[in-house]
Amino acid sequence: MIDFLLQQTPSEYYLQYTELLRNRKIPVPPNITAYAYDAVWVIASALNKSIPKIQSKLGSRVEDFTYGNKNVTQVFTDAIQDVRFQGVTVRLLFYYFV
Repeated sequence: MIDFLLQQTPSEYYLQYTELLRNRKIPVPPNITAYAYDAVWVIASALNKSIPKIQSKLGSRVEDFTYGNKNVTQVFTDAIQDVRFQGVTVRLLFYYFV
C-alpha cells in the first residue's frame, strides 16, 4: 500500500497555488487543479508500483505497453487498487468491482 499524507484542505491548496501564480503574474485557472493534482499522484503511484512487476513477472517494459496487452493492463489495475493516500481533495482509495 502506498500511503502518504498531505496536510492541506482543497481550499488551502488552491489558495497557495493561486498565490504562487499571481506572484509570477500567471493567469489563475479554475479550481480544478486540486483534482488534477490528485489524479497525477494516483497515476504516478500506480506506475511506480507497476514497473517492477511488469519487468519481473511479464519480462516486459512499460514502454512496450499497448492497449491490447491485457497482462500489463491487469498489473496496472492491480497497482491502482493499492493506491491509498490523503489527497488534496479527499482520501483516495480504489475498489475493484467485477
